[in-house]
Amino acid sequence: MPLPPFDELLEESIALHGGHGCPGQVLGVKLAMVGLREIGIDDRVAQRKQFLVYVELDRCAADAIQAATGCRVGRRALKVIDYGVMAATFVRLDEDRAVRVIAREDSRQSVDEFTTVEGTKYERQTDAYKHMPEELLFDTQRVSVTVPEEDMPGPPVSRVQCELCGDHVQDRREIRLGERVWCRACSGGAYYSRLEPLHSGMLPSVGRISRSDAVVRHTPLGVPTIGIAGKSKSGKTTLVEGLVMRLAGRGLTVAVLKHSSTGLSVDEAGRDTDRIYAAGATVVMGRDSQQAFSRRRGAQDDWQAATAAAPADADVLIVEGYKAAPIPRIWLGEDATDEFGDVPGIVARIADYEAGLDEADRVVTGLINEAWAARPWGTVGDSSVRLGEDLEAKHPLSPVPGVDAPTARALAAMRWLPGRTWIVLPDGFGGDAGPVIEELRRRRRPGAWSLSIEAGGGTATLLEPPFRRQLEELVRSV
Repeated sequence: MPLPPFDELLEESIALHGGHGCPGQVLGVKLAMVGLREIGIDDRVAQRKQFLVYVELDRCAADAIQAATGCRVGRRALKVIDYGVMAATFVRLDEDRAVRVIAREDSRQSVDEFTTVEGTKYERQTDAYKHMPEELLFDTQRVSVTVPEEDMPGPPVSRVQCELCGDHVQDRREIRLGERVWCRACSGGAYYSRLEPLHSGMLPSVGRISRSDAVVRHTPLGVPTIGIAGKSKSGKTTLVEGLVMRLAGRGLTVAVLKHSSTGLSVDEAGRDTDRIYAAGATVVMGRDSQQAFSRRRGAQDDWQAATAAAPADADVLIVEGYKAAPIPRIWLGEDATDEFGDVPGIVARIADYEAGLDEADRVVTGLINEAWAARPWGTVGDSSVRLGEDLEAKHPLSPVPGVDAPTARALAAMRWLPGRTWIVLPDGFGGDAGPVIEELRRRRRPGAWSLSIEAGGGTATLLEPPFRRQLEELVRSV
């Protein structure tokens, strides 16, 4: 059956949406028609097993795309990946073909040219979008999408039981460490907070961790730093592995620094990169579509140099080894009073890496939260910055040339003091910055590198140190 005309698809969409028509419905139907055409789907029923759709927002347009394509979440042919963008990607499963269709924001400026309807703004947009040509409504781009087996339509590919809460997890959504299996909620990735335990094995709540103020909580670029130490063969790497799985499962970006006192093995003998290094190259870098590495000859073997070289775009740096470094750390192994005297910054001791993973997770989460809260901050105005609570003392700022004013000011501040959280006020902001700052700081959480709220007729934005990389890439692309 050929794809029905636009008017019929719009009626289906409005019916699915409870009889409510709106600009999003019109855009969603037209967007779906463009996407289906671009991947060669002429019959949405007969070809229903040949494609799926990723929708990037959870508003009216998502219902319209569902109605127009016939894809359903329950059939696993419609994936909602909420980026808050009026866009969708159409993937042809039997061919190497995918296209992303994005609604153009500037189409709003052409509404008056395509409607004679007298009414509200939304009524005029709804009518105009019906008549507006697609080149004014959408941009399209060819993309590559790898759909893993566990995301494909069809019966579940796996089903396992969480050993903590007993929930059954399908399609490889579990978190594993060796033979141990957890659901994502029990591993710390829940969108909800439990008000009552399921049983005594429930993960403990995160509390404040007591530790000496003498320890260094951040890298020079502002990344919270946490150490794992212990005797050789105590299971440090296994514990780090388990912590990384849990933290990454919550959406955090994790960096790990491993110190080796016996020498590193970072390449495969005989490979091109190893041969080039053996020939005398000072630095060898390798990269493919999934990963990259850098190998440097003569690197300084001290924790200050190592943490100074650590990436800025991470939510936490876990350091395995470097026992002399004054950073907050967990000691893994049996009670070792002598070692405790030599190793600074110990905030918790765990006797066994398998039984102690939950406790280590609680401690590390608390340390991340403390380091996040303790990170210094400042505000960025039109031509100057203020540091912390001192809103009177101004420091002049020279914006980065070549980009819009807010970006220029933000990047200049982040280059000046890269380990600081910056709150960028709107252009010409003349109100009381206190409530704006308080609200943005209240909303902060590990893993969120930028936040925005309306303020003084514009937008105030909070930027964490890892966000600098995005700004630098933006400047390079100009």
